[in-house]
Amino acid sequence: LSEGEKRRLNLALAFLDPRPVLLLDEPSYGLDRESFAALARCLRLLRDQGRTVILVTHAPELVRLCADRLYRLEGGRWNEEVTK
Repeated sequence: LSEGEKRRLNLALAFLDPRPVLLLDEPSYGLDRESFAALARCLRLLRDQGRTVILVTHAPELVRLCADRLYRLEGGRWNEEVTK
């Protein structure tokens, strides 16, 4: 498998896990536009199903598309924003 295929496979397996909380570290790294859009749809679906998704990312677009809350670490302090 290519690196991109491995990444998408790992995400698919994580989404199939039935636990109520999912922690993802940089899930959009290395994804093309189509895969990025599919990731955002999956994250919104999980959220709408009542699952908690904790996402660490440098992708502001993914936060804009999916997050209800944003916790930003700035200057050694946590700042919270409600995004929805």
